[in-house]
Amino acid sequence: MRFSYLTLIIVMLVIGIAVASDLEKATLKGVSGFYVSVSVDAGNSPLRLRNAQVQDDVEMALRHAGVPVFVEGQLSADSLWNAATIHVTIDARTDTLHADKANPCLIAHYFLDVRQNARLERDTTVLAPTTTWRVSGIEVCLSKNATGAVRQALQAAAEGLIRDFREVNPRK
Repeated sequence: MRFSYLTLIIVMLVIGIAVASDLEKATLKGVSGFYVSVSVDAGNSPLRLRNAQVQDDVEMALRHAGVPVFVEGQLSADSLWNAATIHVTIDARTDTLHADKANPCLIAHYFLDVRQNARLERDTTVLAPTTTWRVSGIEVCLSKNATGAVRQALQAAAEGLIRDFREVNPRK
């Protein structure tokens, strides 16, 4: 009986994600391009990723796919309305509780968020920054493979964003 409840919960979760994904995709329609912002907190871990490296990885994936990437000051204030910010957050720690001292394990929690300004319906003069699209995950790996594993996970997240962006903004 316990197994069937767990199966039901997993099925409900997958259905919920599929519905949310369609809603999130719709928020990408009409976005003219992206700014990329990164925050890496490697804490006590051996993760060897830096903000600039992650930013370059994400920007290169977008540019390679033909998705416009903007830099600070590139757009006028009026054009900013159709642009969005991709914020990448990585929080990595070494598992000291269960770690084998010879092969410590890294736990890296990452987010790739698309943030946009939304106008409030009740007062259209108010702009509210909000996350409209998100991929998050947890990478658990041996410390010696940490940097490559986290970069691959972020690459997959960026590819998911590009796929969703292209679905609602086909090339002309």
